[in-house]
Amino acid sequence: KDIYPKANNNMGPDAKLDQRNIGSDFSNIDGWSMYHGDKIPGFPRHPHRGFETITIVDKGLIDHSDSLGFSARYGDGDVQWLTAGDGIQHSEMFPLLNKQDANPIDFFQIWINLESKNKRVSPNFSMLWKDDIPKVTKDILPDQKLDCVAYGCTSGTIAAGYSSIFEKVNLAKPNTKVTTPITSAINAFKFLKIKKLTIFTPYTDEINQSVINYFEKENLEISELAYFDIASDLDIGKVHPEYLFDVLSKIDLSNSDALFISCTALPVLSIINDIEKKLGKVILSSNQTLIWDTLKQIDNQNKVDGYGVLFNN
Repeated sequence: KDIYPKANNNMGPDAKLDQRNIGSDFSNIDGWSMYHGDKIPGFPRHPHRGFETITIVDKGLIDHSDSLGFSARYGDGDVQWLTAGDGIQHSEMFPLLNKQDANPIDFFQIWINLESKNKRVSPNFSMLWKDDIPKVTKDILPDQKLDCVAYGCTSGTIAAGYSSIFEKVNLAKPNTKVTTPITSAINAFKFLKIKKLTIFTPYTDEINQSVINYFEKENLEISELAYFDIASDLDIGKVHPEYLFDVLSKIDLSNSDALFISCTALPVLSIINDIEKKLGKVILSSNQTLIWDTLKQIDNQNKVDGYGVLFNN
């Protein structure tokens, strides 16, 4: 996070730069840095290979350009997904546009190390624009009122923020309730009075830490973390339920009230009952809590069997 001063006529900071090591300024003098930029802060063209980056911008703008010929100015809720793969050169600059006041920028970037078999895939660039959520929501039963929208990505909710998702859904469908995997999990923990948690995910460690941080902010104690370290959503969906059951059955829950299995792409819903019987503890998952919370939001009282003790309460 940087709080840049007002902008000059060249989209750079209207401030003296003589105290900074221009070209490699990470000084955070006055709350901001130029990084590798000389006039505009940011990171001029540099190479990447063998991994992916996901960039989520909360405030401010980023100018992207790359050796594939793609370019985009994005920010204030937009997400960029870059697959470096076989090799790409790109730049990430932070243009300052406000000439009257400060230019804050706040974003974070997840780096995903591709599996060895995927390190030489073709590079790719894609944008997930913040305005796409209202457009997609509006296409669901056009011109009809929705009682509740279930947003189906656990880590995506953490990255974008629940309030941002709620706001965008309600732009398209006013007065609509919104639930997400991570917020529905929090509601389930409170409902079942769960305070100590073991987490299992398919994610890489960077995403795992964001899940842990989210739960800890909700005053949950994390007893243990176990994970597959799978970078691709496509590969997560290919995990066989029998293999997943075997892995989960070996987790020690003696110091936890429950096991939470994160990620809506992981095929765990059909085996939750069996895992609970095997481990003798409450088992919760992203899809399960999302369904449960959606039914609660619309006040559906119908009994649901076969998907864990959460639905028995």
